[in-house]
Amino acid sequence: MTTKSTEERLREALERLKTRTPNTKSFKQKVKANKPLRITNSGVEKEAGLSNGCLKRYPNITSEIQAAEAERVHGGGCSSQEVSVDDVKSSTIYKQLEVKLSRVEKAKKEAEAKVKELIEERDRKDTALNEKRC
Repeated sequence: MTTKSTEERLREALERLKTRTPNTKSFKQKVKANKPLRITNSGVEKEAGLSNGCLKRYPNITSEIQAAEAERVHGGGCSSQEVSVDDVKSSTIYKQLEVKLSRVEKAKKEAEAKVKELIEERDRKDTALNEKRC
């Protein structure tokens, strides 16, 4: 019987968590209940049957875990190069943001005009006060 190295055990545990086929009872329950299965350092250590903190010696696996979790959260099916500009501009979110941006730009112009008006009023009052003092 050959024993697997720690690194092999960690990599296998990471793959099991990625594919949602864990061996650990608590992770199996999450999969069965169709709950999200977060991929974390401690989770991979637990799935591999190793002690907490053993990943400190394997920074490359730690970065793989972070990438796997990011892919789980954000999805990995579509890269930014595959999305065309037309697709983005035709999306409802883009259109909503354009409307919101135009409202904000209008409000900004109104606020700038009000500030200019208030500055002119301040200057007029300062001049009037200075004339009274003299």
